[in-house]
Amino acid sequence: MGTRQTHRGSKETPVVFPAVPWLVDGNRFEPLLESALAHIKAQECPEADILPPFLSEPFPLGTTFNAKEQMGFLNVKLNEIIEEFLLSDATHLWFVDADSEVPSDALCKLLELDVDVSSGISPPHFSIKKSTALRWMPPPSPEYEWSRPWYKSYTLRDVYGKILGGERPIATGHFCMLCKRRVFEQFSPPYKPLRFIYNPPQRIGNEVLFWQTAQEMGFVCQIHGGVLCGHLPQFPLKAMQEEFE
Repeated sequence: MGTRQTHRGSKETPVVFPAVPWLVDGNRFEPLLESALAHIKAQECPEADILPPFLSEPFPLGTTFNAKEQMGFLNVKLNEIIEEFLLSDATHLWFVDADSEVPSDALCKLLELDVDVSSGISPPHFSIKKSTALRWMPPPSPEYEWSRPWYKSYTLRDVYGKILGGERPIATGHFCMLCKRRVFEQFSPPYKPLRFIYNPPQRIGNEVLFWQTAQEMGFVCQIHGGVLCGHLPQFPLKAMQEEFE
């Protein structure tokens, strides 16, 4: 893949490296992975060259981890994907989670934004009313200083069909996140090349910290409310489309 010749960075020829962070083979989530791969394959984006989906190398069979440990395990796979992407000549890295179902126009809509980091919208596992899209809210008073950084969740209906970003820091997950190559290559001290970080007792998730740091580094980040994604198993894409469209 590293010898592939492309017009790197050209708007006319975006070359997209889709990747799924996959933790453990032989588990109950494999049917979800099959769905994610099918939705990547179904993308209708003729102006882009979409490479075959890349799956991170799973941890050895029998590896177990609890919910608190998962972020650290996932960081390893996300950063492995970034390094594999940088070995290619692709212009964009597109993260798609194994439990995400992306609409067939997702990639085209994110490419049309033409920003450094972009994402669709999705509900968390526990509520169809809420979304994983977050906005920065200053602490309400000095005594809340301990709570920094302070983010508040949008509802799905707040963000559906809208473009977020620019007026205040935003953040979301990596379930349908498109990044330009320069996001992982360009940096200036005191920053290092952007990667996913989780060092307990880190107060915010690795995904939120990624978005926050990207904006601090000057990268343009937006959330596309017209890219409505399913979140399996609770909220498949078809049900989401029926609910909101």
